[in-house]
Amino acid sequence: MMKKILLFTLLGSLFFAQQKEGVAPVIYENYPKGQSYYNGGNIQFYKELHQLILDKKIQPCENKNELYNVKFVVYPDATIKFVKEENPEKAEKNKCAFDLTRRLFKYLDGWKPAEVDGQKVTAITKMIIFPDALFDKYVEGYNEEQYWVDAEFPGGLDAFRKEFSSNVNVRGFSLNQTYKIILYFSVNEQGEALNFRLNQKSGNEAFDEMVLKSAKWIKKKWKPATVHGVNVESNFSFPITFNSDY
Repeated sequence: MMKKILLFTLLGSLFFAQQKEGVAPVIYENYPKGQSYYNGGNIQFYKELHQLILDKKIQPCENKNELYNVKFVVYPDATIKFVKEENPEKAEKNKCAFDLTRRLFKYLDGWKPAEVDGQKVTAITKMIIFPDALFDKYVEGYNEEQYWVDAEFPGGLDAFRKEFSSNVNVRGFSLNQTYKIILYFSVNEQGEALNFRLNQKSGNEAFDEMVLKSAKWIKKKWKPATVHGVNVESNFSFPITFNSDY
């Protein structure tokens, strides 16, 4: 399941720039693979959130299908800050779930900073909040990942790869070496593929642009990923190898 992709806003020695006065700190856009944002992982996080709901006597959401994907920053000192909502309309539509995060996250104390090369760093993470599973329906060991269903392309990923390959036109490019490229993209709640980008590039700007266009030309809609049956946005990585036989 491709839910966490490591990207960098700055690299290398610039990590230490956060210690210099007047220079903005480095912020990693995702946690490194295999690291958790909370001590005890998802299960402990949801357990403590459920207990807070009981302790604070929070009332259940009227809309049982509310779901909110909360995005926040975890700092090296284990404090957090919410990232400004990119889609206010979506937050308003899921206001009960949204309010739950603002009201209760400040009481959680198990935040775990990301680490890079043994150093605690500032990083962004996301968590899905599905309130209906956190009130009287809560069960010990709950983890939203158990209810995650990946997005599906009509005919499967092999069909996607076939359509992509048919769009690729390598004429005009000299493939005298092997290029290994990683294509990343998102599939939104409506099943639309978007935000195409390359993490690992070929080094040839025109070639990379051709690869992106080949993916963007695929217009078939996906079946969106779901959590508890509710459509959610998901991320994909698509490794591609080009050589003289392509």
